[in-house]
Amino acid sequence: MVFERDPETDKEEMARALAVQHKIESGPVCAISAMEPSPTFEYCKSHIASRVRPCPVFYRYEKHGELGWMYSRIQTWFPFRIRIGLNGSKTTSGRNS
Repeated sequence: MVFERDPETDKEEMARALAVQHKIESGPVCAISAMEPSPTFEYCKSHIASRVRPCPVFYRYEKHGELGWMYSRIQTWFPFRIRIGLNGSKTTSGRNS
């Protein structure tokens, strides 16, 4: 687990560098924790207001044999937004496209 203080840092670039450094061909690469501005809610007197506040988020990076580079970003405060990214490249065997 790596904690990154700067929300502007490119987490994918950092994860790819770690994969090369540790010679990871497939499987989990790393997890990164960061504080990033994220939408959340705040109770204001008699109503709830939507706000953007610093929130802890977790990134998880993995290299998969068929799907390629994958990541997930999980916001730790309500509304718990999750973003998932897949490379989408798939090898075809025995077929010409």
